[in-house]
Amino acid sequence: MPAEAAGGPPPEFEPETDGAVPWLFLCPSLLSVAVLVLLPFLDAVRRSFFSAMSGQFVGFKNYAAVLRKEAFRLAAANTARFVVVCIPLLPRYPTLRPYVELLLDSPKFFTMFWNSCRQVAPVVAGQVLISAPVAWAFARLRFRGEKALFSLYIVLMLMPFQVTMVSSYLVLDGLGLLDTVWAVILPGAVSTFPVFLMARFFTAIPSALTEAAALDGAGPLRTFLHVGLPLGAPGLLSAVVLGFLEYWNALEQPLTFLKDKTLWPLSLYLPPRHSGQRGGIPGGLRGDAAAGSAHLPLWAEVSGTGDRRGGVEGLGHAPEMVHTPKRRARTSPWGRFCERPDQVQGRISDGGSHCSGDRTGE
Repeated sequence: MPAEAAGGPPPEFEPETDGAVPWLFLCPSLLSVAVLVLLPFLDAVRRSFFSAMSGQFVGFKNYAAVLRKEAFRLAAANTARFVVVCIPLLPRYPTLRPYVELLLDSPKFFTMFWNSCRQVAPVVAGQVLISAPVAWAFARLRFRGEKALFSLYIVLMLMPFQVTMVSSYLVLDGLGLLDTVWAVILPGAVSTFPVFLMARFFTAIPSALTEAAALDGAGPLRTFLHVGLPLGAPGLLSAVVLGFLEYWNALEQPLTFLKDKTLWPLSLYLPPRHSGQRGGIPGGLRGDAAAGSAHLPLWAEVSGTGDRRGGVEGLGHAPEMVHTPKRRARTSPWGRFCERPDQVQGRISDGGSHCSGDRTGE
């Protein structure tokens, strides 16, 4: 008897481990690497042992001639001096002073930090509130013009910022929102990528669960709130993490729409230039500039610590996480609809719509 008919968990997918199928996927990449990288390198090694004039085998004489050249020795010494002296692995005098200057003596840093929070938080919240119902409609509801509208969403998603920059600037200028935080928040909140991402997760929800909810009298809105959102939580978390990373590190949108530097986010932060300093970054690679760059990945890390398994790993495991949501099932008043489709179908065939005692045998 199959595992599903016996009430056990569905069998896990076993990848192909032998045969020629894996090589069909590997051959294009392997051939490209061999032709474009490996063969030219081996040919250069072969030619290094032959004379360029006569074509005769000369062994290591070409290498000895290179080592005798003054220009080569000078270049090697400069390279070693640059690596050892200019880029030391450990500082000569370790100190936390750059972090003290950044966190305690730089009011501009805190201003830009809170500017980032004021811009990113509404963008992420708007993406969830606006994109989740739209994604549910595309994934679970059928209406006229669905495919054309979803194709339009995909086209807009594929357009880079440079394509829509002028039109967005004109619209925001007409609304009088330039040089305000809303110039960054509103275009980000209506982004089309979260719709595409959440629709992928909502599509993986078994139809038997939504049908069972409808049999118990749940309307489309209640089905979305009590069945779609709990089971599509990995998609929502993935959209939150990716949206946070995109707009926390945004550069082009603030530079285009915000002329007032007091509204700039932390991604545009650069310590002020002091007198007598030179270089692209003030004072070369200053300590406070390095400290400002070193702390930025911390916020990206914080954004993904809420539910790593459901949010980040969920990008590639949507069907698996939808079919086995036992932990989430007990936290929702509609948790009984998180059962396997065969259990729901068996309850429907018995003529009952109540779930009292469904889990008594567990």
